[in-house]
Amino acid sequence: MKEKSRVEQLRDNAGLTQTELADMVGMTQQTVSRVENNIHALSADYLIILSKFFNVSADYLLEISDQKHNDEQRYQITKNMEKYLPLLENYQKLNEMHQEILMEVLKVFVEKM
Repeated sequence: MKEKSRVEQLRDNAGLTQTELADMVGMTQQTVSRVENNIHALSADYLIILSKFFNVSADYLLEISDQKHNDEQRYQITKNMEKYLPLLENYQKLNEMHQEILMEVLKVFVEKM
């Protein structure tokens, strides 16, 4: 069994089909399939689009590095984690039922944006 490409791993982890990913990033399903099967190399434009979409470095997508994020991305993630830490701490104080309710309310807000 062949090892999955990084693009395929990321797509699977996101719970997307090839067609869904293609629609979201402006590719065709056939191009996604060819990229995943290493038949077609990623263009520079699609490399940038996919790295932003999956929030990973281009080096990670190209399998040059096993680090998903470069130093700047790690800095931004850490900065955002610090910003949202109080929110997470309060969320963890809720019981499971209230956590589920809060998640549903957030989904409604996001969908209406």
